Amino acid sequence: MRNAILGLLAGCVLTAIVFVFGVIPHCCGSCRAVGESSGVISARWQATDQIVSTLGSDLQPGDRERPPLFSVKTRDVVVVERKGVKTLRVVE
Repeated sequence: MRNAILGLLAGCVLTAIVFVFGVIPHCCGSCRAVGESSGVISARWQATDQIVSTLGSDLQPGDRERPPLFSVKTRDVVVVERKGVKTLRVVE
């Protein structure tokens, strides 16, 4: 009976050590990455909304072929030139 109890205690201690030093750091790292990436997506989406409301959305035929400054989901932010001034537009 004493050997069974010692084996059970040793197994519990070993399991706790593996959990604390192996499982928890791995899960916390992936949760942090998911949170950071969703925050970046949310911030970029809000930035595109602000660009449209502040700078307008007048697109010309050549604007869709320009390389994007940054993209978020289905939106691209491109640099265009209007009346000699470079500005931003959102292409959806």
